[in-house]
Amino acid sequence: MKKLFLISAALFMAVTVTCAQNASDGKRFINKLVLDLEVSSGTKCDDMNPLTLGVNIGYKFIPRTYVFIHGANMFGHYDRNGTKTYINGANLGGGLAYVLIEDKDIDLELRGNVSAGLSDSWKNTSYDIGLMMKVKSGVTNINFGVSFRHINSHTAGIDSYNGAFFTIGFGI
Repeated sequence: MKKLFLISAALFMAVTVTCAQNASDGKRFINKLVLDLEVSSGTKCDDMNPLTLGVNIGYKFIPRTYVFIHGANMFGHYDRNGTKTYINGANLGGGLAYVLIEDKDIDLELRGNVSAGLSDSWKNTSYDIGLMMKVKSGVTNINFGVSFRHINSHTAGIDSYNGAFFTIGFGI
């Protein structure tokens, strides 16, 4: 199932990238950089409510498509048998985004990313695909997103996660 999801996501992103590209308004290096700071929260699954604080640093190598490095600190809030606890871990990975709709006030992006846990307390691999709406205000923008995330936990006693994620953040 996971292989089918990854193959489908890769093919969809490959087809999307081959679509027609429009002309970029900025040819300078600084105009091609992308920086997003975000907070994401997921729906409850197997007694866990995940929360993520993340940053994406990217580069638009063609006008409507960019690659990015994704770094995040993930928290898994548990409520098992009346006992509330949490586990956290840092994740590092990368992704690809394609701007589906580009307007002077709003952009709508399709994003996918994969990241791996770096800490010993929560070893995991996270897969995420979703839509991000960027409301532009001068140089900065406010981001709103919805995505599907699969967190494959490699730590004993911590279940894997599948659920919807909702994101809010800002960027340049």
